[in-house]
Amino acid sequence: MKTVEAGRGEATPVAAADAYLLAVFASTDGFGVDRCVCDDRRSELLADADLMRRQVAATGRDFKVQGTDWKAIAGGGTVSAQVKFIVTDVDAATGRVLFVHGTAHEWVFHTKRERGIDGGWKVCRIDAPPLCGTHIRC
Repeated sequence: MKTVEAGRGEATPVAAADAYLLAVFASTDGFGVDRCVCDDRRSELLADADLMRRQVAATGRDFKVQGTDWKAIAGGGTVSAQVKFIVTDVDAATGRVLFVHGTAHEWVFHTKRERGIDGGWKVCRIDAPPLCGTHIRC
């Protein structure tokens, strides 16, 4: 029973998109992302998530991702958010922790409600600017 619950999608499209962001950028395991994506595009979406994780890791910096201003678009499971990356940096001279906020950019998440034992809202496609050059320096 616990395995089924762990693989279940979210209650709303916004919750599905927010869970996806958290799973990609805050989670250290692939299972978190796996439970957030549609079955019919699973391998493609997992590869995209892995690429984004590697791009962030290659910077050697600590990032937090924040989605705000969530909006439903034309009903049916498409939502948008303003997504920004916040860099945690330490000033070498003073030892102070600095939080550098990047510019927010719109990400659009196309979700659908899947049926079955592990159903619920899941992300099927993301329209977002490339991480490199937009949110982070690569």
